[in-house]
Amino acid sequence: MRLVVFALAASLFLRAPFVRGDDQPREAGNAALQYWQAQECLLALIPNITDPSAAVPQFNLLKDGHCAPLNDDAIRAIERSAMSLYFLRRGSRIDKCEWGLAVDQLGPADEQGHVAAMPVLVGAACLRARYYFEQDLSKEAVDDLVALLRLAKHTGNGGRDGTRALFSQLSTEAKVLEIAARHLPDLQLDEVKRLSKLVSSVPVGEMLGNFFDAQQKQWVQWPTRFAQHAHRHDGDWDSYWAAIGMRADYRAEVGNLLRNAANNDPQQLLGLATVAADVLEQGKKLADLQPEEFRVAWRALLKKSTHENLIIELAAAEVEPMLNNLILSEQRHKLFQAGIAVARQGPDILKQNQAAWGRLKYRKRPHGFELTSQPAAGGKPLTLVFGRPEEDHDGR
Repeated sequence: MRLVVFALAASLFLRAPFVRGDDQPREAGNAALQYWQAQECLLALIPNITDPSAAVPQFNLLKDGHCAPLNDDAIRAIERSAMSLYFLRRGSRIDKCEWGLAVDQLGPADEQGHVAAMPVLVGAACLRARYYFEQDLSKEAVDDLVALLRLAKHTGNGGRDGTRALFSQLSTEAKVLEIAARHLPDLQLDEVKRLSKLVSSVPVGEMLGNFFDAQQKQWVQWPTRFAQHAHRHDGDWDSYWAAIGMRADYRAEVGNLLRNAANNDPQQLLGLATVAADVLEQGKKLADLQPEEFRVAWRALLKKSTHENLIIELAAAEVEPMLNNLILSEQRHKLFQAGIAVARQGPDILKQNQAAWGRLKYRKRPHGFELTSQPAAGGKPLTLVFGRPEEDHDGR
């Protein structure tokens, strides 16, 4: 009875403040400011937003909002997240998004606080979307999923903001597609079209090329600034941090590694950065190759270039893991698009579109179906389940 009361109260409470994002004109401004407010609203409720385990008990579930039980605690968390999710939707209606990052000045020391806090905000929106589906409010649920897909694209910025931001984008998209696939039978055609429009994948090569640009900022522009400052100040590396407004005792572990790699010689570090810039530029030119062709060509390039160059080693360490994740993301998008087609036209459509989706395995389930890809990055197939699990139906 208590859960029913909470459900009714939450249903009335949650519907009132929001208008569907697609029904509103695109707004001017900077979406990042709205997302920062969304995170600040959660921060007011959670003492340490990056560590929900230290927070109010019902918020422990937010990081797992895409799969956490929809119980009393979940409904209370949804209610208390309402203002945060209001700003999330506002941000999703703005095209421009500039986070004000300082990777070219701070390098890997730029903590990108918006990325660190993102899992909790994403979890709150996933939780509410799933709740809306359970209440047969599919349009409201899709509103939240659409807002999350736009947040994801704003966060990753097409790969231009580096590793953590792009991983955050791919993680958010994976959670949204998992939820949307589970509830695909509940959606109207116009709702499916809204999601499908945003799920269209950016080519792996384009994202990887942008990622190389981000690596240039972090692993070339920043070490160059670092070395130029030390050169101008007679080898005083440590004063760099105070010069850019960091506290005087700040020490960056990677900065010290680079100093040691260059034998504390600013000119030598500048030389390492120059070589690294050329290697990363050559890597970007390879990005449009097919993924496995890129992998072979990239490894061959590194074999010639990494000799005693720590900058190249640090930048290169992130390239293939990112490539693998981009491949999986593209495959997940294809599975979702294929699932939409199967739901409307039946599994025979898969054979007719192998050129677009690849060879997908179809398996019927009691309340839907699942699609499995051929082994991709990491040698493992990817499966996406369409329709609710059996236990959901048994309990309804």
